[in-house]
Parts: sequence; structure tokens; C-alpha cells
Amino acid sequence: MAGNCLFIGYSFRHQVINEQIRSNLETGTLHKLGIFAPDTKKLINNLFRGRTIPRDKIVEIPGYFGTFEGLDQLNSRWFGEYFGKRWSSGRQAVDQSRLWQEENKKLYK
Repeated sequence: MAGNCLFIGYSFRHQVINEQIRSNLETGTLHKLGIFAPDTKKLINNLFRGRTIPRDKIVEIPGYFGTFEGLDQLNSRWFGEYFGKRWSSGRQAVDQSRLWQEENKKLYK
């Protein structure tokens, strides 16, 4: 795991994986860790279990996957703040995705 990593709904209950994530955050191999879920604080606690949390490397993205509100949060907190890319809304992201899908269907018929 290197660069930036976004976890969507992952529980952080597997200690071996958690150790690798924490190690990569500590060494700087992993720059930003995005956590997208309804209860980000609980998942962050699962990951760090009493250890110091590197708040400057964690991006909390509260929301439900598959909802326009969740897409808005993801768009704003992850893509907008850290990558400089942003749709005007979650609905616009879905509409754009549908357009791309339709274009690809035409290309690959």
C-alpha cells in the first residue's frame, strides 16, 4: 500500500492488515488514508486500538455508499480537498458516469 488509499466500508478488524496500514502510515509510504463509512470514528478506533492517531494523515468521510449524500461527501472530502477534482454534486457524478457508460456501449458494440 503506497500513496493515498481510500477504504470504503472496511471494518479494520484484521490485526495483520491493520499493522501493515499503521506501518505504512508511520514510514510515510502511505500518505493519506481515507475512510468512507457511516461511523468513521468507530473504524478509526478499530484501526488504531489505543495508539496515537495521526490525524493529519486520516481523512474521515462520513456517509453511506450508494447515496447521493454519500457521493457528495466523497466528492468534497476526498476528491475535492486532496486531488483538486470535484463534481458540483453527487447527482452530477452519477449522471456523468451514466453518460460514460452509454458512450462505451456505443464504442464496443
